[in-house]
Amino acid sequence: MNLSEYFAQIAYQGPYDNPDLETLSRIQEHHIKSIPFENLSLHCGGTIVLNMEAGFEKLVRKKRGCCCVENNGLLYWVLKEMGYNMLGTRLYQPSQEKYDALITHLILLVTIDTKHYMADAGFLSSYRFRQPLELMSGKEQPQLPGTFCLTEDNIIWYLDKIGRKLHIEDRTNVSSSLLNKITHQKVYCFTVKPHRTEDFEKVLTCLLTSPKSVFLNVSIVCWQTTKGFNTLYGRTYSETILNGEDGKDLMISKTLSDEEIQHVIKQKFNLILEKKLLPVNNFSHFLLE
Repeated sequence: MNLSEYFAQIAYQGPYDNPDLETLSRIQEHHIKSIPFENLSLHCGGTIVLNMEAGFEKLVRKKRGCCCVENNGLLYWVLKEMGYNMLGTRLYQPSQEKYDALITHLILLVTIDTKHYMADAGFLSSYRFRQPLELMSGKEQPQLPGTFCLTEDNIIWYLDKIGRKLHIEDRTNVSSSLLNKITHQKVYCFTVKPHRTEDFEKVLTCLLTSPKSVFLNVSIVCWQTTKGFNTLYGRTYSETILNGEDGKDLMISKTLSDEEIQHVIKQKFNLILEKKLLPVNNFSHFLLE
């Protein structure tokens, strides 16, 4: 494991010995544009492990994507010279209108010049902020995917996102939950209590074994692009262009055949799988974004 290999993988050529906000922002944005979020190993006869060396081999040397714990685990290692803590979050579930009872997502806290910033390289699609967010309650922080806002209430921090209008060219492949979604979205909540990667072992075991696990019921890959993001949920492939020419975000979606899926994984997500993907999407209500 070495930084030069990592920076080559994410195509970052700038400085990294100066722990300032600009450097952190550039590294995070290069990371999310180079390493997709995906759980395809589970649907190719493999598994997911919480091991830094194995994660580095998978993400950097084999040029694969990964889930949030793997993604932010790698970024955690990269930023260790800059000063940070690892935090756990509880995701918001729109269908239940409440936050998860258990911590299920990993984020990073970085301190620069006495100010605290959140970094997150492992979340899904449009909910993923591309530059670090300042840990300041009530401050609206606009980025390409939308405007993010953190609020603090009784030591608990809440992350919300204010989206934009979405134009969908073909609605036949899109879930009703996406069509009906509101622009103000609750994302997750957390405290600033530090966590370790090992704290997520039980959560990962549940994701790998529970019959109700999203990871087992939906094969997922999300790729951040300069203008938006591409996603593949099961057989449904979508391209989203953020803030199109008419002021609306544009989504183009289609259902793929087996042959088309293998082509799209390589051409649209720059992934080379060691085994054939068996696409699955058993959650018809799952939010396609």
